[in-house]
Amino acid sequence: MSFSQSIGEAQTLTVCQFCDESPEIKWKCVNCELFLCQLCNSKIHRKIKGSSDYEIINIKDFGMEDFATSVRKVDLENMVCTKHSKQKCFAYCNICRVPACLKCLNQTHKLRDYKALDEMYNNIISEMKEEIRKFEENRQVYRNGKDKLQKALSDGDKKKFKKQGLSFYKLRKT
Repeated sequence: MSFSQSIGEAQTLTVCQFCDESPEIKWKCVNCELFLCQLCNSKIHRKIKGSSDYEIINIKDFGMEDFATSVRKVDLENMVCTKHSKQKCFAYCNICRVPACLKCLNQTHKLRDYKALDEMYNNIISEMKEEIRKFEENRQVYRNGKDKLQKALSDGDKKKFKKQGLSFYKLRKT
């Protein structure tokens, strides 16, 4: 199995996303969401200011990594407000669906329903995990159905297709 297939059929990575040269991708920075070669990871990326706390995972372990927890890591304690650049966000407005700082809560989001930022973040991660679980469950159902249809097609069982309301001709064209 090639690397591009192992990370998802829609993605076709061929070179390091940092140097755009090396085809030997060995690492993924969870925070930057970049796939890196060995040289860029060890000599350049790790030396960038602030990257010492970044989570770098070996590409061999990428498929094993839980997607919902490998999403870009968010530093909730240092999240800066997009409207008030010197203010840190600590709440989440449920109506506007955005993080908010103290000034936002007193102005734009005054008297609105809000939650603590970390609580909302954890809720969103839990929802993502549940959606991923449902997706994987449905994907397996569709795979099983596809396998049955392919077997019936290879066996030449036209009656089975007609019984299921499917045209043998339409399936052969796709």
